[in-house]
Amino acid sequence: MDKKITVTLAGQIFTIINQEDLNYVEEIARQTDNKIKLVQRENEHFSITAAAVLSCMDFCDDINRAQKEIIARNKELFDEKEKNSVLTEQIKGLMSEIQTLKMQISQLESGKTEEVSTSESDHVENSSEKSESDEESHGSEVKENKRPGKKEYVPRNNRKRNKKKAEETNEQA
Repeated sequence: MDKKITVTLAGQIFTIINQEDLNYVEEIARQTDNKIKLVQRENEHFSITAAAVLSCMDFCDDINRAQKEIIARNKELFDEKEKNSVLTEQIKGLMSEIQTLKMQISQLESGKTEEVSTSESDHVENSSEKSESDEESHGSEVKENKRPGKKEYVPRNNRKRNKKKAEETNEQA
């Protein structure tokens, strides 16, 4: 709804018909009046009309400078948004690569577990035939694997070297 607002500019009374808030219109009128008075003080021989025209030009200049600054900042924001978009895509690619590497690690660990399981079954068959003292002389042990129900064969020393030592000890005795 249109409102009639009365303001004073450069000593003259104006009625403004507007839909804006009263306080907003009064603030704009105050700024305009101050600008006209400033131009008149700086140039005493200017008429009210000349001061108003120059004030209007100053306001237009302020608006144009602000618009240029807004355009420049929008361009900066757009450029930053583009950089962020590129970085986001790089992050997605790296995350995908990490997932692939994790899967490869998991597969490699599973492969090692299968190798260990195969070695373990061979060891279990061999160790069941050997006595406990024979197992100690070869320096091997069976450890619990990190996965429940799985055991891992871990040789402590080289079997051939241990076998030679045992033979030399038997010959000397």
